[in-house]
Amino acid sequence: MTTRLVLVALFVSCSTVAADDPIRIELIKAKAANKKELTRLHDKLLADINAVIKAEHDRGAGIDYLLKEKKGFEESGTIPVLPKLLPASREYQVGMRKADETLSAAYATAIAALDKAGQSADDLRNELKELQPDKQLKERVAVTAGKDEFLAGTVWVGTTSNKVDKTSAQPITLIVVSRDGRRFKGIERRVAANGKPEFDDVEGTVDGDEIHWEIPAIKAKSVHGYAGRTGDGVLAYHWAYKSGNAGEGMLKLVKP
Repeated sequence: MTTRLVLVALFVSCSTVAADDPIRIELIKAKAANKKELTRLHDKLLADINAVIKAEHDRGAGIDYLLKEKKGFEESGTIPVLPKLLPASREYQVGMRKADETLSAAYATAIAALDKAGQSADDLRNELKELQPDKQLKERVAVTAGKDEFLAGTVWVGTTSNKVDKTSAQPITLIVVSRDGRRFKGIERRVAANGKPEFDDVEGTVDGDEIHWEIPAIKAKSVHGYAGRTGDGVLAYHWAYKSGNAGEGMLKLVKP
């Protein structure tokens, strides 16, 4: 459910509900409480993002990608996926689901009461459709993508870019060698500037459609390693190191 829906519903309800209609008045109160909670959750996540950005800046780490995550949340509601922001993002998502579940329950109670009183509740049923989980996930960026594509034996092929040396479209292959629940191990193959292939062991985690991996041999130099999302056989990701070196890339599933 979007904040816009809450505002519209509140306006319409307040302008049409009679003072002696206790069923709908209780629902209006629930909508107002929901709106207040959504605002609180939004502001808290933004504050948490700012706190991480400040902490990283104070210790001299790169914050470009953190700022991009903040901008995405502020402008389009895209939930951050960088590892340093995931705890706050998950807390936000849990809070949003609880808020919507509470409001959905209030709708269900009002609809049942109106039905019992022989009054029409069609308008409330239409509003309730806007609260269904599938719509929430589409609007807020799904907590999980549903189908797990990042399985042992899969091969992901694509390119990566480097913003420091201005290279782009460098070939890269990621092979998922093993999966143990959320954790995976694999091999990353890149083509160096001299044209020779380079291989690195990688380790990472899968959380729904969120993928994060590191190269253990150089983990100490990493800001957040590699982080991205999968969907429809595509993995879009970005990476950053303490040296300021950073980039992004896209891989496609070629061996499911």
